[in-house]
Amino acid sequence: AIWLEVRSQIKLLELAAAELQDDLLGFHLARSFDPREIGLLYYVMASSDRLEDALQGAERYSRILNEGIRMRFSLQDGAATVALDYVNVDRKADRHQIEFWLVALVRMCRQVTETRLAPSQLKMRHFRSETPEEFRAFFGCDVEFGADADAVSFPAKLAELPVAGRDEYLNELVRQFAEEALARKSCERPILRAK
Repeated sequence: AIWLEVRSQIKLLELAAAELQDDLLGFHLARSFDPREIGLLYYVMASSDRLEDALQGAERYSRILNEGIRMRFSLQDGAATVALDYVNVDRKADRHQIEFWLVALVRMCRQVTETRLAPSQLKMRHFRSETPEEFRAFFGCDVEFGADADAVSFPAKLAELPVAGRDEYLNELVRQFAEEALARKSCERPILRAK
């Protein structure tokens, strides 16, 4: 329940991983939590009509949840891709948080579509000498480490998958709440004045 800035989250996970001697801590954490704990972002996705709508909503509202990571969704070149970009944070300092978010994202996509969809491609900027077997078993594909992006791609046709249990009323309600939160957030930004 404590709000930590992104740099502190990254440092905390690195320290915890070292103390626990768990080189895959972010992956393990993402496998064991209830995605509903993410809150608004999950409910925007879970109440959408199709996976494409869910990912577009996640892109729009992700900045409410995490100031340091921005989601970008694209549907081109035969792939539905979600990329995660760090904002004002040194990406080189992180490994566990990005692995957490990519695993959590795949879990949420699977949960809202009630499928075992597998990425066609998964890239991470940090380096690992090989894809851990647990990653391969979970994702169903190899991971390109040392890549030019942090991104997960699915075949474009999967973007048309319906969201199971879609709730139009809930979707309207959470999007309205999210829009209000975004408006408040933009009002809270400091105003720079020229002297």
